[in-house]
Amino acid sequence: YDMDRGEEIDRFHTKIKLKPETISKIKDQSKEPDDPKNFTIQKIFKTTRYGDKNAPFSEYKQAYQEWVDWVNRYDRPILVAQNAGFDMGHMFAPLKDLGIRRPNYEEVIDTMILARVWIYPLLKASAELGDQESEEMLNKFNVERGGKVKPSFALNKLGQAFNVTTDHWHSGIADALQTLGVLNKMLSILRD
Repeated sequence: YDMDRGEEIDRFHTKIKLKPETISKIKDQSKEPDDPKNFTIQKIFKTTRYGDKNAPFSEYKQAYQEWVDWVNRYDRPILVAQNAGFDMGHMFAPLKDLGIRRPNYEEVIDTMILARVWIYPLLKASAELGDQESEEMLNKFNVERGGKVKPSFALNKLGQAFNVTTDHWHSGIADALQTLGVLNKMLSILRD
């Protein structure tokens, strides 16, 4: 996405074919694979729908190499992710074992941190000064936890707060597009 021109310039979208040995490797890395509380591969299959029905499938190493090559096509790209520590961990951790060098990039922007550290306090201050629009946005962040109302900075809550919807929440490509939309809205708030 070219932020200066405000347009998408390219898209990387693939699914990884999981072979039996890949599934075994993931299970072997689990501390207690039979513990129902553990995030096992079965839970991954049940709770995620990364990509859409039309996404191509790639072999495990091939998918990572294609992603690194794609990132490296651009001069000093900035990577953007919601909860970037989690996403970047999943993207970078296997690279060494696969014999693939990390991609070249300028930095990573985490929309969750941007919302928590900059946007939420800014909206809160604006709401305290009587700005109704900021108050309405703040209310969309709220979730009830343990009998208390607290802000959530999950992607779906950010999407609600900034009116950035998606047809397939928690689908890889839909999440990426929603993250981009949320980033654009937050940057607009910071500019204003």
